[in-house]
Amino acid sequence: MRNIVQSARLTQSRLSCNGTRLDANAAMCGSERAFVNRKRTNGKRSVTMLVDMSGSMREPWAVHGGREFVLAFRELAKRQLIDLTLILTCSFSRKCMSYIVQKDDSDKWVNDLYPSGNGEGIMACMKTHVAKIKASTTTVVFTDSYLRDNDIDTKCYRNMGINAIAAYIEPMHYQLASGRQRMDKHFGRSVIASNANELAQRLLREIIKD
Repeated sequence: MRNIVQSARLTQSRLSCNGTRLDANAAMCGSERAFVNRKRTNGKRSVTMLVDMSGSMREPWAVHGGREFVLAFRELAKRQLIDLTLILTCSFSRKCMSYIVQKDDSDKWVNDLYPSGNGEGIMACMKTHVAKIKASTTTVVFTDSYLRDNDIDTKCYRNMGINAIAAYIEPMHYQLASGRQRMDKHFGRSVIASNANELAQRLLREIIKD
């Protein structure tokens, strides 16, 4: 994971003599620097991770490597390889409840969490913490995607300026297709894998595209 984080990222576009896209204004002026190019540099990503703490996440969290997956990202933040805002979200009696994990909250406390909400509350959480979320490069939603139909609206969160990637561990290979279908129903981008290590690596590769 460390090697992936430290790999090159795309920075802001600049004009050059070659590139992937023509810059119209420069071309009309006859400038030889008429192409938009993007260079790669090393840099730290800022990630907001929303963790679904609803009851259906008990096995993904405690059995299939979910807590190890989350703690791995927390370790990257401790090593200052990424900036991480970790938000736990769920709903009880249709009321969204969320908590931003603090730096002095121990890893044991995170490890011992018990998903038990009646619902997810992800969309409401996004609205509550929209300023923090928009300040980060990428938003990750760790969820099994068993969401209520009205819980999240892809168009709505995109209009809010949120760049979200959903992530999910599905240990049963024969259920990967249905897991992917659930993800695609609610999210514009998603990463799914059969174990926590594979998911973390796939997700980081997706994050460095931003």
